Amino acid sequence: MDGRTRPESVADYLARLPASRRRVLQALRKQVHAALPGITERISYGIPGFEYEGRIVCYMMVATNHYSFFPGKYPIVAHAKELAGWATSKGTVRFTAEKPLPARLVKSLVLTRVTEIDAAKKSRIAKKSAAAKRGAVKARAAKPARRATSTKSRASR
Repeated sequence: MDGRTRPESVADYLARLPASRRRVLQALRKQVHAALPGITERISYGIPGFEYEGRIVCYMMVATNHYSFFPGKYPIVAHAKELAGWATSKGTVRFTAEKPLPARLVKSLVLTRVTEIDAAKKSRIAKKSAAAKRGAVKARAAKPARRATSTKSRASR
């Protein structure tokens, strides 16, 4: 791969690879798109990434002796049994052209990551809502209370 300049797009990244290396990542790219139609692509950290609702779902890249797929920590842990035949680390699966990741496994990893993103989004919304409610309660409590005047006190004036 041409390391002099950063690729502008996923297509640019793939075009810089030798044909044999390109085929493997093109197949993985198709699998990711099949798992989540409408997913967007971008280059981040100099490698292809796939984005859903503004969040990265996964990355992929070619290395000297293997390929890497980065779906994140949670999908790796959730699918540990299915990934037993591949080298994994915190958020990465390493595979070779001779033993690529099956499409059903890629789909499971991608959808697990999307579920994680959706859950995090719901949690953020709930936290913001709770914070807004707390802020409204604090704002009401911070307002000085109007003094109640009784008819008795007015009569004594």
